[in-house]
Amino acid sequence: MHPHGRKFSKLGFLRFQTSLYDTTGDFMAVLFPPTAQLKAKYVYKNCVTVPYYWMLYVLDMVGIRKSK
Repeated sequence: MHPHGRKFSKLGFLRFQTSLYDTTGDFMAVLFPPTAQLKAKYVYKNCVTVPYYWMLYVLDMVGIRKSK
């Protein structure tokens, strides 16, 4: 295996990253951030759009969608 080559698939890398958390609560705190943190990152005003911005957050975290 080449030292600079890919070592994980996307799914394998996500599994590896989740195994680094000490507790399930730590993992959930990263997966479901406080609403204030989402507001600071995405700057929205309507609380009805929280699920939409949470999905953007998850896609950014997974690496499917590039952050602004």
